[in-house]
Amino acid sequence: MAVLEMPRMTSEEVAKRADEIYARRFKSWLEPEHTGEFLALDVLSEEYEMGTNKYEALERLLERLSHHQIFLIRIGFEAAAEIGVLGRSC
Repeated sequence: MAVLEMPRMTSEEVAKRADEIYARRFKSWLEPEHTGEFLALDVLSEEYEMGTNKYEALERLLERLSHHQIFLIRIGFEAAAEIGVLGRSC
């Protein structure tokens, strides 16, 4: 049986897609109430998890997804965003 490969995006594509998803789905209901918390967002499925720190959010999301391209967002802070999972870049 053939295994289907999930499309891989460049870092720039992942960041752009994450920004679009965040603005469309999350910004209005997460800010300012959850400012400082972390949102781990899979840009392929739009699945997400939140946590008080980045590891908590990432671990929760990774427990549910086998294929992923995750972008980490610190809610309310434009500069606090990362691509990759626990030290591995996408």
